Amino acid sequence: MQVVDSYTTDSLKSFDTYIQDGNAYFNADALDSFVFGGGTLIAIPWSFTHFNFTSNTAIFSARSSASFGNSYALQARDASSWLLDGVTLPANVNAGFETGNTFLNDARQVLAWSEGTALLGYKNYGAGMSVGFNIHLITSDSQPLNADWSNQIVYNAVNGPQVAEVPEPASILLFGAGLGAALAMRRRRRA
Repeated sequence: MQVVDSYTTDSLKSFDTYIQDGNAYFNADALDSFVFGGGTLIAIPWSFTHFNFTSNTAIFSARSSASFGNSYALQARDASSWLLDGVTLPANVNAGFETGNTFLNDARQVLAWSEGTALLGYKNYGAGMSVGFNIHLITSDSQPLNADWSNQIVYNAVNGPQVAEVPEPASILLFGAGLGAALAMRRRRRA
């Protein structure tokens, strides 16, 4: 993992995944190009709502306010999502997050806070993906700092969906031809 204070379209090309958190630096055009070209962006909403980010990698609506240190339950909206693989959700989380956020129409929502605010979701853009995770991960106002469940979600987002490999048509034809030849030889031996 590498922490950067600023980035450009070119400097992001050296990363597979970038987590945009905080409000010290923000370059919407560079993030758009990164995701469109195949990168994964993990969007922590403070950056995006603070800068009124509105380009194609945006995943959250504007926030209404911040919530710090309140305890909320989590609601699964898509419990079978790859983002929750290996995740055991706690009953309640004492966390900071941006209240009033919703996911934009083209995003798939995975988790919500019990009061209805968007928590976790994703959307594809170009060859890449934006993952929205509405929680203060690295501040002292929340339990998710080094929590197993939130760390696993970030790990899943970094590694992407695990898709079963589909054999190429040529491989299927070779397998079929070999199987056919083996069956033919077996029939000849019986005769």
